[in-house]
Amino acid sequence: MAEEKREVPVCPAAGPFYAEDEIDLYELFIVLWRRKRIVAATMVIFMFAAALYAFLSPPVYRQTVLIKLPLNNMPLNNMPLNNMPLNNMPLNNMPLLSAEEAKEVVHSLENLLEEHNYVKLAGALEIKEDEARQIVKISPQTLRRSNNLLKVVIETHTRSLLPKIAQGIVNFINENPYLKEKIRIWEQTLDQKERTISVRLANLENLKNYILSEIQKGNLRLLGFNPLDLEGYILNLKQQLEVIKAQRELISGAELVVSGALPRRPTKPKRALILAVAGVSGLFLGIFLAFFVEWWEKAREEHRKNP
Repeated sequence: MAEEKREVPVCPAAGPFYAEDEIDLYELFIVLWRRKRIVAATMVIFMFAAALYAFLSPPVYRQTVLIKLPLNNMPLNNMPLNNMPLNNMPLNNMPLLSAEEAKEVVHSLENLLEEHNYVKLAGALEIKEDEARQIVKISPQTLRRSNNLLKVVIETHTRSLLPKIAQGIVNFINENPYLKEKIRIWEQTLDQKERTISVRLANLENLKNYILSEIQKGNLRLLGFNPLDLEGYILNLKQQLEVIKAQRELISGAELVVSGALPRRPTKPKRALILAVAGVSGLFLGIFLAFFVEWWEKAREEHRKNP
């Protein structure tokens, strides 16, 4: 390719000065062809190092689990049921342990892993110390618009350990003293409500039986209230007992809701990506070294000619 030059006047006595407007691509190609061994050697070194890392690094398997935190399923403001269906009853769906609090609990496991304290980590997860050493990552994350779900990312070198580690995290959350105390208070509240309602129900049942007995004997002809109202109160109390029974069945700690299938292939290392990045990086570095060597040799040659 012919070079285009333009004359730039600098000084009348100095004569014309020529400035190059274009880079000669053919010259660049000649330099690269002359230094092709440097480019090839650099690429080979990068690819070899990447292959060693990709094929000798232990595989890492990843699983993402969702943990459901227990809710305080108590009626809002202790409002009366008034024969309201159970499935339509408004509940106070606030978690006994919020997602942020649960995240901090699981974060303590992450700290033990970062500190390489495998003895305590194994005890917390109820696994062996050798199994704890296989764990690569435990990362808790909260979800938007969800106050009772916690997302946990687990990475380990052994694929079969993923379910055991996930269940160990759930058990660790359930053993949290703060959560256990909240569950104990919840159970005591339900017990107290059940005793109070049971006593009221028994009194109303006795009153109902007494009134029916007296009516049958003819001793009562005029009542100061409607007997149907009494039956309505009794039905309402029975429904409240059914609600408490259902809430008692819901008393539980955290539990796995989504664990997903075990991964068939390791997540890391991504061999194809590593080799591709290494190849491209080696190519660019090889080209840079080729031009650098070319410049260095020309500079040395010029220095010899003009010492």
